[in-house]
Amino acid sequence: MKHFYSYIFNFLFCSLMMLACSLPENKIAHSNQPLSDIKIQSRQEYLETAYSVSKGNCHVSVTTNFPESVNKDVARLRHQNCKNEDLLSNLLGLILKEIAKGNNGALPFNDFSMGRLVEYPSLSHQLTTFAINSDKWDSKKGRPRSGHATYFATQALNEILPSSWIFGVLSPYWKHPTVPSTEKVLVDPVSKLPFDCQFGIMPK
Repeated sequence: MKHFYSYIFNFLFCSLMMLACSLPENKIAHSNQPLSDIKIQSRQEYLETAYSVSKGNCHVSVTTNFPESVNKDVARLRHQNCKNEDLLSNLLGLILKEIAKGNNGALPFNDFSMGRLVEYPSLSHQLTTFAINSDKWDSKKGRPRSGHATYFATQALNEILPSSWIFGVLSPYWKHPTVPSTEKVLVDPVSKLPFDCQFGIMPK
């Protein structure tokens, strides 16, 4: 009987070890790495509040404006050293949740300045791919066949947006996130394809 219990114990122990080894390595590696706390800093002299959070070298911040500010409807997203857009998405989601928590579950702004598209490699790549496959873009001349490059980029981003990570982050608060306009579109001089622009997102 003693040998029987010993056999059962060894069998269960080995089974648990095999299960642990079969787990994806990244899940084990990140399980004991909680995200940093969100820091909130109100700056009365600028009539704004900055929400920031970091993990490793990735730093993400969202700045909102006081209700009495002329820019009260605008918020700015900025980030540094966030090559992993999944991590950027997670950190931004935490910040937006914190902001909404103090505003009855809603975001207190309806104009989200994202900065430059090239700061989000997946979106930049999708814009270029969209232009390659579009009959509205002239790849020989490096410009739309008609209209302005800003109009083309705006239309392209609105096609791209629903499948992007930023759409997923904003959709709990806004039903139809959309890019109302773009500015300063940049075209690669070699490929003659657009890859960057200044843009923001608003609820439709």
